[in-house]
Amino acid sequence: MIKSSFHGVIDEIPGISVDNFERADAVQARAYFLSHCHSDHTQGLFTKELIETLERTRACLYMSEPTAAIIEDENNDERLLKYIKILPLGRNSIILPPSPSQNLPELYLTVTLITAAHSFGSVMFLFQTTNKNVLFTGDFRISNNNVSKYTYFHDKNGDAIHLDALYVDTTFLDEYTPSPERPPDAIDKLHEVISQLATAKHNPIYRAQEEYQIKPEIVHFRSANPALKFEINSDSIVRVIQDLLTSNAVKQYTDIAAKKAAVVYRTIKEEMRKEDLE
Repeated sequence: MIKSSFHGVIDEIPGISVDNFERADAVQARAYFLSHCHSDHTQGLFTKELIETLERTRACLYMSEPTAAIIEDENNDERLLKYIKILPLGRNSIILPPSPSQNLPELYLTVTLITAAHSFGSVMFLFQTTNKNVLFTGDFRISNNNVSKYTYFHDKNGDAIHLDALYVDTTFLDEYTPSPERPPDAIDKLHEVISQLATAKHNPIYRAQEEYQIKPEIVHFRSANPALKFEINSDSIVRVIQDLLTSNAVKQYTDIAAKKAAVVYRTIKEEMRKEDLE
């Protein structure tokens, strides 16, 4: 297991801890944040010490919805799950409670979740108070060409916001930390697995080939931009549409949707009629 090189503490915003849940009793965080669910970012998350600390301090664990779902699937411990709070992408406002033991007053904090393009549900955290802007990247994968698309890094005039501190993940920047080696035949094995999936009879891709003549093709597999493309002719499209129109499942769905739409229509019509009478 790879351990995080980050201790979790954000010096500019006392009382929060990010991507490190160890020594919970000593840290006494007012709020915890998790950027994504990889083991080098979840140190201490499932420990007895953290749960006991949360039960005493009532601090919350903030994360994206996909990350929360992964946590629930991996460790369905209600003692931990009840402290998880889901934050959507974009700006969110939270209140950090006062901490008399640390001489910390109540703090209003804006937390912006920005997609990190690293793994499912991974985010960056932009923390903002009345006088501080702090960005925690976690693991991220953003090209120079895409930076301008991240509008939360810019003010209303389009100028880059001032960051008082930038916390960049450094798991593999230590020259003494060896990166995992990829077997020389990894690409060939991956190609073989994908090809087997495409020809497995229980797989939807196989059914698409047999019933609709929709043929998958792996292109540019050894390049930096591999892709899975499908060859679809006009006959295939006609057959798919015909099957959809005659499908019992589609018929049942449309019947239910039509009934619900009728109820909504009757309700709105009745409300309008009452307004006319008044």
